[in-house]
Amino acid sequence: MNRGFGQTLALMTAGTVLFLVSIWTWWPLVFVSLVPLVVGVCRQARLLPTVLWAGGTGWVMWFFLQYPLWAYTQTGIAMLSIFQGSTFLAAALATRVAWRRWRLPLTLVWPIAWVGGEYLRTQGLLSYPFGSLAGPCWEQLPLIQVAELGGIFALSFPIAMVQGLLADLILTRLEPDQSVSAFRRHRWALASVAAVWVALPAWGTWRIAFIEAGLTPGPTVAVIQPDVVSSRELNLGYDPQLSLARLQELTVDALQSSATAPELIVWPEALTGIPIENQAYYEAPFDARMAAPEADPAKTRDLWDSVRNRSRTRSVAFAQWAEQLPAPLILGMLDQFPAPARIKEAFLSYNVARVFGNPSPLSSETYAQRKIRLNIGAEYFPWANTPANEWLNQRGLFPNFFGAGSRFQPGETRTVRHLVPHAASAHSSDLAHRYLINLCSEIMLADGSSVIGDASAPAGKPFGFIVNMANEGPFKRNISQVHQFLYTAFRAVESRVGIARSSNTGISGFASPTGRVYSLVTNEAGQSRTGLGAPELPLIAEIMAFRAEHEAQFATDATLRAELEQRIARVEQLRHQAGIEGFSVDQVLISPVHTTYQRHGDWLGKALAVGLGGLTAAAFLPSSPPSSS
Repeated sequence: MNRGFGQTLALMTAGTVLFLVSIWTWWPLVFVSLVPLVVGVCRQARLLPTVLWAGGTGWVMWFFLQYPLWAYTQTGIAMLSIFQGSTFLAAALATRVAWRRWRLPLTLVWPIAWVGGEYLRTQGLLSYPFGSLAGPCWEQLPLIQVAELGGIFALSFPIAMVQGLLADLILTRLEPDQSVSAFRRHRWALASVAAVWVALPAWGTWRIAFIEAGLTPGPTVAVIQPDVVSSRELNLGYDPQLSLARLQELTVDALQSSATAPELIVWPEALTGIPIENQAYYEAPFDARMAAPEADPAKTRDLWDSVRNRSRTRSVAFAQWAEQLPAPLILGMLDQFPAPARIKEAFLSYNVARVFGNPSPLSSETYAQRKIRLNIGAEYFPWANTPANEWLNQRGLFPNFFGAGSRFQPGETRTVRHLVPHAASAHSSDLAHRYLINLCSEIMLADGSSVIGDASAPAGKPFGFIVNMANEGPFKRNISQVHQFLYTAFRAVESRVGIARSSNTGISGFASPTGRVYSLVTNEAGQSRTGLGAPELPLIAEIMAFRAEHEAQFATDATLRAELEQRIARVEQLRHQAGIEGFSVDQVLISPVHTTYQRHGDWLGKALAVGLGGLTAAAFLPSSPPSSS
């Protein structure tokens, strides 16, 4: 049944294009997107061509699927594309052996193979849910309600059933024996798929009505969204202190705009200009590991003391400002602690969310939530502090977005936190004031965001809402913003919790326990994102060069100062046109429902991964020659 190179290439190309379009542009295509790939794999008579075609196609699919992230981390994309493409290779081998050797119905085999691969892509160091069939359906609320039973995989499975059925019908039509029609031969599969897709939206509609009837308003939260695009070369922008001042201004505006006083204020994940906030950093003496080999240690020590004192001054001033706010403030920042002597760097770096309130965070480290699930290639390298890392850096291979000297350490535990309600609060439920903090991409994974049960949580439902903080500035306002945001709806349904999200450059707002998104931060046109890219970055680069050239002259030359101000004004104009900056103040919604998925986790994904593993292993077992059909 091997029809040659041209037909296989056409099928693989068509499937790849449909898949990418369904993920990024038009969600209904998801029901047919992978059918050409399934047909192409099953029509391959020999194992080696199957391996080559499926391996190459998988790598290409995930490379282009994740290409918008290239602006953020080249290393991460290179690694993820290889790893995630390998799951398609496994799915292809499993499907081929099940159909060609045993003629098992693809209506069942393909969902096991594909969704088993989806589960594997969420596990381990390189875990991300890219390529989930359920992902594009995030706005179809009746469909995504099934996630409370088996997570996102519980929706991907019935979608893959449709793809498998269509592949069954096509392959049957292509067989020489047409004594029985394709529809009649697969009548039980047709009936099964029809029953699933009648029941699924009906059940979801009922669940939405049931959950919404039991919702209660929770704490009022103010989410603040700045707009600061960054790149590896211009990570600090032209003035981080201006960005910090703008965040403070937006916070004051948000507090004044709301008739109901916010009980919590949320800023995004780590932005430049936010001072480090822990006592250990400021008390640390100079460490020779902070100096370049050719530097004078005495002079370097003086420089360190000067930098530390200036930073501490800003830190104390900022903490004093935050302490005056009428509600706790959560914001992302960099934490650094003196490293053991065996570590190459002088400090260990952590990406943290810190809660400002009373007592001051300078006196207690319990007010910080460290990011646990780090981004491979952007926040963490598995080979850091090894000779391989130095060799790669010297040759310019796999550059780290943050630089090799500031790699992050992962956190160890996630704490269920308690928000102290206002005295006049209308909601007294303890559940309404228990919450988790997720940093950035942690919200993309159920186990990474801890929506699956936490042993340290109280009995019953562990928390009522999630605070998610992200920094999407490195994405440069591309489609990756949507890809990261859409999993917010699934996490809300899986654990039936409200979510408040603050993200630099967007998308920021709220999600209800039914997955409904509301109160997004928008611009004057009502857009929550523009997709207009980062036109200001070249101008910021020019400002940086202009400042470096004329730094000594600004104090005395009014003309140069005026030109600098004009350049900055142009940057701000472009930023206002292309980006979205603002705030949203609303109540998170609380549901008492404790879901099957939150209690039992990835039972479905694990079972499908076992099925995928068994079928893939069978592909390499000896068998009789394939039939001529």
